[in-house]
Amino acid sequence: TQVSLAYAYETKDALCLVLTIMNGGDLKFHIYNMGNPGFEDERVVFYAAEICCGLQHLHQEGIVYR
Repeated sequence: TQVSLAYAYETKDALCLVLTIMNGGDLKFHIYNMGNPGFEDERVVFYAAEICCGLQHLHQEGIVYR
């Protein structure tokens, strides 16, 4: 499955890309549909760190994410 570009627009300062939503890639899907419900602590720490790093990078680049 691949993400598709729904549309794009440009402002004075930025190029904005609007992408389609990808079902099945969210944490809720993995928590409830990948074996026993929930995650081990080690995996929770890893995912939390990845999310924080990603948001920090977006913030440093001046990118707004919903």
